[in-house]
Amino acid sequence: MSTVNQVILEGNLCKDAEFKISKKGTKFSTFPLAVNRNYKDLNGNFQKEVLFIEVEVWGDVFQKKLAEFGRKGQGVRLVGRLRQGKWEKDGRRYSKMYAVAETLDACLIGKKGSQLAAEGKQSGSDSVANLAACAAGLQNEISTQDEFDDAAVF
Repeated sequence: MSTVNQVILEGNLCKDAEFKISKKGTKFSTFPLAVNRNYKDLNGNFQKEVLFIEVEVWGDVFQKKLAEFGRKGQGVRLVGRLRQGKWEKDGRRYSKMYAVAETLDACLIGKKGSQLAAEGKQSGSDSVANLAACAAGLQNEISTQDEFDDAAVF
């Protein structure tokens, strides 16, 4: 039986992307992503649930993109995989799940996108083009696999 490890997330950056270098010398970035879920509870009332996910972004192509739009509040869409980080400190074992982005693009979603459109920073055609780019992803710009295999060590 084969297994699948793929995630698709769309949300907003909780803070500016941080640029780092791994022990192997590979550039990468991290940022927390807030993903909202709206649903009706058993009583028919609308509820909002927010999930905060730590994201890792590897490779030079993505570093350039994050330098352009990796700011707090920016909407992003990513397709990637889950990675479990493990470490030991003071005799105790710890682990944390990360979403590793393999495609990444800025999106106009939520309040940030509405605010940009209202301020006239993007025309209607720019907004549609940006959303189309989100849907298409950045499949042609995926870096080589060995860059994604480099584990972040903090």
